[in-house]
Amino acid sequence: MCFGCCRAIWGQQQLLADLGKTQRPQSGGDIPKRACQAERSCGARVENGLGGRKLSLELDTGKLVPRRPLCVTSPFKRFVEAPRGPLLYSNVKFVYNSEQLNGTQRVLLDNVISEKECRELHQIANGIVLAGDGYRGKTSPHTPNERFEGATVLKALKFGYEGRVPLKSAHLFYDVSEKARKIVESYFMLNSTLYFSYTHLVCRTALPGQQGKRNDLSHPIHADNCLLDPEANECWKEPPAYTFRDYSALLYMNSDFEGGEFIFTEMDAKTVTASIKPKCGRMISFSSGGENPHGVKAVTKGQRCAVALWFTLNPLYRELERIQADEIVATFNQEYLGHSEFGINPKDEL
Repeated sequence: MCFGCCRAIWGQQQLLADLGKTQRPQSGGDIPKRACQAERSCGARVENGLGGRKLSLELDTGKLVPRRPLCVTSPFKRFVEAPRGPLLYSNVKFVYNSEQLNGTQRVLLDNVISEKECRELHQIANGIVLAGDGYRGKTSPHTPNERFEGATVLKALKFGYEGRVPLKSAHLFYDVSEKARKIVESYFMLNSTLYFSYTHLVCRTALPGQQGKRNDLSHPIHADNCLLDPEANECWKEPPAYTFRDYSALLYMNSDFEGGEFIFTEMDAKTVTASIKPKCGRMISFSSGGENPHGVKAVTKGQRCAVALWFTLNPLYRELERIQADEIVATFNQEYLGHSEFGINPKDEL
């Protein structure tokens, strides 16, 4: 029996309220009528015992949210969760798979980086991020209520070699992004190499005095490789979308802020299917297509920082700055080994 048929009669009003919406959807939504004939008995199961495993817990809040409906009309078909590959690192903790996150090609992991590494990355972020970086200098590209800042791996390494930030910290940014890439490639059992498409350390800071009556998002609902069209229930894979992106990941550094939950939605860009509270070392990864619309709730206090990663299976679309960064790191490693042979500390020359 399809639990998705219950979403119009239980829970959706609260989900929409979380996004600042006030309208209650019409019963049945976009679910085919014949699929919703069991609506009454499904609702009874929710009342009498919450329908077994038909509800999912919202991470870190304890809130019960409806599972993603399996009978929603969508051009993106649902698949049974396939076996997944190893996480490669013993300290990395598996949290939820696609089914538990009510979607397709999704995974949530913890302890990808340590508390010490989180603090070091957060510290370097404040020394290298530039307002509006990645968005042609627009300090608030997604909302006027937050300041958006970012930096690339290449910029971090250049600042490190110039002595403007600790070189060790700049290398950490490079290393953790490579660690994330290896985990994503292994977990999703990709048959070819996963390349960086874009690597971005991003911070979103709530602007004081502008949070009282907010009803917007920190980052509007979108898909990473196609243009989301909620009204048509489509995601158009055409420019200006980054159609070459295949997988995405977000690695979080901190939790000392308010708001800023990462959310997945249905293709209507309204119905939340999973909500994830960022914290140090937590990483969410997913396929970049229209099967995974997502966004970020408003950051209402403090600063939220993360390493945002986009990957491609097509080497023609490798991130040019990443290639340059690889060359810089390779050169440094050769010099370091050369100096080590003669007992010279390379830090003395920096």
